Amino acid sequence: MTGYLMLNGRLAGADLIARISGFVPQEDLSIEDLTVDEHMEFMARLMMDRRCMKQARNRRIQYLLGDLGITTCTRTKLKDLSGGERKRVALAVQLLNDPPILFCDEPTTGLDSWGAAAVVARLRKLAIGGKLVICSVHQPASGVFELFHQVVLLANGRTALNFKCPLGFNAAEYYVSLLGIELDKEADSRERIRKICDEYQRSDIASDIDSRVGDVQDEMEVKVNYFVQFYWLMWRNIQSVKHNSTIWIAEFLLLMRDIQNVQGLLYLTITETIFLFIYAVFITFPSEIPRAVIEPILFASLVFGVAGLRGGFIGWMWFCIVCVLCANYANAYGSFLSSVFNSMETAALFSVPFELIGTMFSGLYLNLGSLNHYVSWLRFLSPFYYGVESISILQWDSIESINCVKIAGMPCLSTGPEVLDRYGFAEAHFWRNLSSLAIMYCIAHTIAYVMVIKRSRGTPVY
Repeated sequence: MTGYLMLNGRLAGADLIARISGFVPQEDLSIEDLTVDEHMEFMARLMMDRRCMKQARNRRIQYLLGDLGITTCTRTKLKDLSGGERKRVALAVQLLNDPPILFCDEPTTGLDSWGAAAVVARLRKLAIGGKLVICSVHQPASGVFELFHQVVLLANGRTALNFKCPLGFNAAEYYVSLLGIELDKEADSRERIRKICDEYQRSDIASDIDSRVGDVQDEMEVKVNYFVQFYWLMWRNIQSVKHNSTIWIAEFLLLMRDIQNVQGLLYLTITETIFLFIYAVFITFPSEIPRAVIEPILFASLVFGVAGLRGGFIGWMWFCIVCVLCANYANAYGSFLSSVFNSMETAALFSVPFELIGTMFSGLYLNLGSLNHYVSWLRFLSPFYYGVESISILQWDSIESINCVKIAGMPCLSTGPEVLDRYGFAEAHFWRNLSSLAIMYCIAHTIAYVMVIKRSRGTPVY
């Protein structure tokens, strides 16, 4: 579909439209572990003018929550809200800057008749207050249909004439049946729709709408600097982690129960980190970078401290750096999957074999030093190999003496370097591994960025 973006009959840029309007999506993509208060505070910090005082910002938030009837839910997590309450929270977010135009993408979808009527009634109240509220709806209930001031019927991408509904008919159902396509009479249905749309183009209503041209006041663009954005993104993720602290502890205890030796712990630390962040963005894009920094550090610190790994503060710092690099690579790889493939099924056809080969060549299942040179190169495609070898070097390289346990058929390893050699690792590979993870991160993100730009051309501004 092609066309022009126009405002009051004049060409308008996407930046102007975005500044003077708000958009309530059909599905709200927010972190569901935050409470309503925390979510509103976070969004206000990023959307409202940074010169706005804290008291004024809090007054604005409380006014919107009260006006939309959700003051009783302020300490409730977003995931525990009903569909109607969730819609009203999304609406409150878009009203923080008081935009003169508000777009709502199917605000009644997924709601029962009462919830749909309550949401549309709130939107009607905003329209009466002077805002331009534009909603897209599909087959609304008759009570909801009557709440709209004006209705525009669309069929096959064209505007259709709004016929007067006969007495005794449900207006919404009548218009849907009039502009719907019957499967057994598709050609006749399309011809009927074409005539209705042509009649609208020739009508006085169309001419009157085209003649209404006014001025729109451009709004001051509100920009929040990158440091403020970074701080509040970190704040949001800390709140999310706090609300899920029991899950983190349970996952760690489960991990520790299955650990038989230090090398198994190191392997599981890397695989847990990588798989967590790959599938966190497998079907969408990462919401922000701080999560791939804060969570790996918390996880690595917990593992390092409870397991009593060696190295002191310097060892902990490098242990965290390796985990953060692996997490950010996984984020980039997940973004690559999200942008390149159209469905989870197609992405799985690529990702599952790739990850299986990666774990196989991580150093735990195969002795990398004894591999045939025809297949040994596959380890260089494995982020698991780079991560496991790096933290293995950190833990084993400085150990000069190990109490040898004699087991039949097993070699006696008495020093840390011997352990590294047993798994096919080498101290000299440490910096190469970190550089390789960074390069893989850049390549995956670059491909993801190019694919997003390619697929987003011609899409709506929101």
